[in-house]
Amino acid sequence: MKTEINEWQWSVLDRLVHGAAHIVAQQWPHCVEADDVHQGVMLRLLESSGYAAKILGMETPAQRRLVRKMGHQVAAQQRDDYERYSGQHLYSAYEVRRLLEAGGLNRERDEFSAASVDLRQAYAMLRESHPAYVSAIEARFVRSDFEGGKWTVTRAVNALTGVMNRLARQKQRHHNEGPGTRKVLSNAQAVAILARSYQHS
Repeated sequence: MKTEINEWQWSVLDRLVHGAAHIVAQQWPHCVEADDVHQGVMLRLLESSGYAAKILGMETPAQRRLVRKMGHQVAAQQRDDYERYSGQHLYSAYEVRRLLEAGGLNRERDEFSAASVDLRQAYAMLRESHPAYVSAIEARFVRSDFEGGKWTVTRAVNALTGVMNRLARQKQRHHNEGPGTRKVLSNAQAVAILARSYQHS
């Protein structure tokens, strides 16, 4: 039997999803728009009124966690669709943070991936536009001596993610080579690109 949800309850869900969508979009900069996340989550809820009713029955913190999780699922799906179409990978702030924590900015690394090259190129650009963010990233992920607030690092990682995704979209526009064209870089190619990035470090 289909669960009936009244207009007021849908308005409650809509406000909840609206707030979550903006938070999710901040963590997928230059990848998804808050409005698209909002619409994607609401569509899923409209398709499953029982699930919507379940959310309405939760405490507010649990509601927010679940709706944000749905928002990230919508964002990831949009990213995957874009990658299949363009051959260019877009990143979430979570993925970029993992790259940084894995030593993505370590100059002594002798293994390179497309992700590490993307990271280095974006990092060089961020250094020119937002040196304070670069300082925070280096202190937190390279030297491990950061003493500022966590939101400073969050904003810095979000900014770096945005640059990485903007570069990916520019590559797609400039080359327009279609799906399946994201090339695996040889170590020599990666070293050449990273060397150019180091010149700006």
